[in-house]
Amino acid sequence: MAITSVAELEQARAVLAGRTATELADFILSLVFASDGISEYVHAFVLADSKAAAEVLSSELGFLRNGERDSDYRYRQGAGHVARADRWLNAVERCVLPRDPQAALQLLTAFMESNEQISEHCWDDDFGASQLFVRAWTMVENLAKILPEEDVNPVFERLRGGLDASGGTLGRQA
Repeated sequence: MAITSVAELEQARAVLAGRTATELADFILSLVFASDGISEYVHAFVLADSKAAAEVLSSELGFLRNGERDSDYRYRQGAGHVARADRWLNAVERCVLPRDPQAALQLLTAFMESNEQISEHCWDDDFGASQLFVRAWTMVENLAKILPEEDVNPVFERLRGGLDASGGTLGRQA
């Protein structure tokens, strides 16, 4: 659902109002390490003390004023890409997997098949990207325990020649 009108905004508000307080808190906290000022906004929102919130925002203002060095920019871009992929995995785990395990399996398969392309955006250092693929593989293995074999075995076959992030064997044991 894209939010481009007042009606869509109200529809989104209704969907969010139907979520539990825990789901909303988990979602908000998943943004705590986001880049581009989102993290600071979350920190300020979460803090009950306005003085502490002002300190967080003052620090962000300093960054906005001073910018960053080229080497910082390159590092942040790679680390930011990993953080974005981590948030994507969190969203799959929290929003899709509990409601539609088959759709989660398809998304995770596409993610793992994109290993090379995703890793290219992490510059020379992976900034933790390899751990994301281990996490995705663990999620696929857990799905293999609950989904029918005919749904999961083709995924294992597709991935067999590629990523074995868990360090173990791919697929179900015969």
